Amino acid sequence: PNQMVTPERAATIGSIEGEDAATGDALSVLEQIEACNTHVILTDNVHSRYYRALFLFEHGITDDHFSIAINDFGAAIEAGVGLPTAHANRGWLLLRGRGDSAAALEDLNQAIALTQTRPRARYFERRAVIRLAMVEANPDAALVMAAQQDLTRALELNPGDPRLVRMQALAGQILSWLAEQEGLATDRG
Repeated sequence: PNQMVTPERAATIGSIEGEDAATGDALSVLEQIEACNTHVILTDNVHSRYYRALFLFEHGITDDHFSIAINDFGAAIEAGVGLPTAHANRGWLLLRGRGDSAAALEDLNQAIALTQTRPRARYFERRAVIRLAMVEANPDAALVMAAQQDLTRALELNPGDPRLVRMQALAGQILSWLAEQEGLATDRG
């Protein structure tokens, strides 16, 4: 701890290290969010906005925090900073925070396209979740089958992941349920 720290340095220490620059005391999540906000104001650059978005993605509490993260990831994408992660995280927040599955799917498609040489299981998993969420509004077996393909790819990249195995089973159950509903509709028609 140093009493002669500039405001910029104090904001950096608070936002990145999560401690008060003067005392060395740990900051609460809300204090660290405030340090991120101060860092963005003082530095006025896309990198500090990207870091704040990452922090809010993991630790945000309110809808406002998630809206700020969505906007900051958008600024990072426009500036070409952290592209695959920015797309993947913004997409996830668009689904979770705003229920905008179409925009979320676009972002995850872009994240996957940007990581073709180093694919990430998590991105395929998120895209599968988005597609399965879309089934609620649009009960289309093609969405479920596309989600199953994503889960298969995620399992290829992360073999035996129990969460992915459970999601694969759930997708199969949803597909069976849709087929059953289609059969009932055909029987009634």
